[in-house]
This record gives sequence, structure tokens and C-alpha cells, in this order.
Amino acid sequence: MKPIVSNLIIFILLTVSSCSSFQSRDIASSPVSEEGLFGPEWTFTIRNDTDLYEMAHVVRLLHSSLMSKIRERCPECEVSNNKINLGNYVLTTETDPGVIEVNTTPVTVSKLFSVMDKVQTILFESAAEVGLFPHDRIGGGHIHLDVESHFKNDPVLIRNFIVDMFNHPELFLGTLGFDPLNAPPLAILSKEQIDTFENILANFDNNEIDIDTFIGNIKNDVYNKSFMSGDDFTGSRDYYLRSLNKFQLVNLNNFPTTIEIRGFGPQKSVKHFFMQIKLLSARIRFLKKNKSKIPFQKKYYGEHIGYTVNKDIHKYTNTIPDEAILDATKSYIVEAGESVDDYNFLFPEKFRLKSSALNSCSDLLKTIIAN
Repeated sequence: MKPIVSNLIIFILLTVSSCSSFQSRDIASSPVSEEGLFGPEWTFTIRNDTDLYEMAHVVRLLHSSLMSKIRERCPECEVSNNKINLGNYVLTTETDPGVIEVNTTPVTVSKLFSVMDKVQTILFESAAEVGLFPHDRIGGGHIHLDVESHFKNDPVLIRNFIVDMFNHPELFLGTLGFDPLNAPPLAILSKEQIDTFENILANFDNNEIDIDTFIGNIKNDVYNKSFMSGDDFTGSRDYYLRSLNKFQLVNLNNFPTTIEIRGFGPQKSVKHFFMQIKLLSARIRFLKKNKSKIPFQKKYYGEHIGYTVNKDIHKYTNTIPDEAILDATKSYIVEAGESVDDYNFLFPEKFRLKSSALNSCSDLLKTIIAN
């Protein structure tokens, strides 16, 4: 082989290796300051095409199989009927309609990083072995934020976080979740409810009400309806109608202890959840830098969202342009100082971008070969 050809092959191999290393870099290792506590709700169920009634029956039967598999995988763990004790990190299981839900000890981003691989093996891989998987939507991937550790009782920061969630409904209408029954963003509620929130916000901004009244008025006067009436389904209708202020994107029922973001879809892995809370942490850091009250961006998408119901399973339609959803998501991530490439895997296939890193490597290799 001629030296020039041999050297070219070596250079190409080194380039490919470098690109591969860049793509597989540890995206979880970037520093996080002023860490707050998060609480997950990981959910597992059976096949996506099974109706809710069969899911509920089979899931209850599989719960004991899951706990047995966890004991087998982790003989050193303390495993009871519904708890898995990893020492300083405890997982608690319970059955909810159609799903097994797993909660954990409240955790910071860095703490979760330290146990991520172990939890993935013990919980998610054990669940898969017994036939339990995160559904595409059912069960949700609700995330609870501890108010004290995240917001330090700063009323403007709490206000800005809620407004920021309401300003980015697109995150939960396509890229990071889509569940209008359980977690409708403000932008798909009625125009009257959106106007009411705007008035409540003005009252707070004019120092006419404090943060507790602000939260209470949202729960009572904005969250008095949800996106759906409850007439389109049977089994959980009464509970749904009694709990309308819970079934919202930003659930404020447990304020001032926690704020729950209900809009995330079920996490497919611990890494999936890790990146979601890493993004929320980065966004809160971004909001902390802005000491002023961020403006409310009034949006109305209600006419774009439709649904059908069959045996309590809701299927949704969405006519918001994909570009609008993706642009808002990219803005949310980039403003927080994060890379869209790192979060790309969280998006449904139709929203995924071709990685800019892959583009750069591909272009470099094409240039080498062409020359």
C-alpha cells in the first residue's frame, strides 16, 4: 500500500473515532449549581395497544413478578412488598390504574447521576424482563419540584417559573410530552381562563396580592375547568371532575411544599428522567439571572387540539405546525445554556434533529474523500 493512501486511511479512521467520541461524550457530567430536589413518578405498563381494563388487571399480577425479579438482580438490596432500599436511596412501588408507579427519595441531579446505572439495571431492566415497559403516554412522567430547595421562597422566582411554563406550551404539545387529559397547558384551556390568569398575574405584579393568593387564585379561578369535560369517559369521570385543579400542566395543589409538572411523557429510562430534571435545573438557573418579572406570552392553541375516546383510552390530534413546536423547544433549551443535541433523543422521531455534531463530522469526511 502506498504511504499516502495508508496515511489517508489512518487519518479517516482517527476522524471517525473522534466524531464517535464526541457523540458519546458524557452529557450527564456537566456541572449543576444550587441543586434542588426532584421527585419522579416512573410508570410501567404492558403493551401500548392493550385497553385500559386489561392493563389494570395484568399490571397488578405483574407487580409481584417485578419485585421477585428485583430481588434476583440485587440480592444485597432490601426489598419488601413495595420498597427497594439501595442504602441512601429508596424506591417505592404502587399500582395505579393500568400502571405500576415508582416514586423515590427526593433527589438532586448529581445524586441521581451517582445511582443512575444501578437504578436502570435494578428497576427498568427488571421491569422489561417481566413484560413491563413505560407506555408512550399512559401513566405520565410527572416530576415534583421541592419549592424550598429550588426557589428559596423567592416569590418572583416562583412567579417566573410558572409563567415560563405557561409561555412554552409547545414542550408539552409534542416534544417532551402530549397528554391534554392529564396535563393541559394553559394555552389549550379556554380563552376565558387564559384572560383570568392574565388578570391574576397583573394583580400580583402590581403588588395587590402575595404569592400565596396568586397561587390560590390560579387553582380556584383558572383551574376550575380542564381541557376536557369528563363526559367522554366513564371509569374515572367522577374523580376527574372532582380534581380539575390537579389535572393541569402545572399542578399547584401541594404548594408551598412542591410544584408538580405533569406534562412530561413516561420516562423510557433513568437517563431520560435525568436529562429532564437537568433541563429544569438549567432553566431555573436561567430564571434566577433575571431579577425582573418576565412577561407573559399569551398563546391560544385550543382549536388545534382534538381527541377521540375508546374504552377510556384517549387519542389526540394536533394541527400546530411541527416547526412552531420545535422552534419553541429549541429556544427553551438554548436560553437555559444547554445544547439541543443533548436532548434530541427525548423527542419523538418526527421532531428529532440531525445532530449538528454528526453533520460536522459527515461534512469533514466528505471533504477528505473528495480531495
